[in-house]
Amino acid sequence: MPVTFSITAGGGSLNDREVMTDASGLAGVVLTLPSKPATVQVVASAGALSVTFTATALAAPELLTDSVFDAV
Repeated sequence: MPVTFSITAGGGSLNDREVMTDASGLAGVVLTLPSKPATVQVVASAGALSVTFTATALAAPELLTDSVFDAV
């Protein structure tokens, strides 16, 4: 059964838009989060059914100039 995935909010990208379920009925795609902080919503639809997944992209932590890199 084909499953359609789409990003409905927050940006980012998916490696595929439509995939077929496997023998166990599972389907999946890879979500690449946006480079800036955002809440990303992905909708997966198959026939009359749909589900929304939410992922949160956080800002990367900043290293302090006096950070210890080698634990010395």
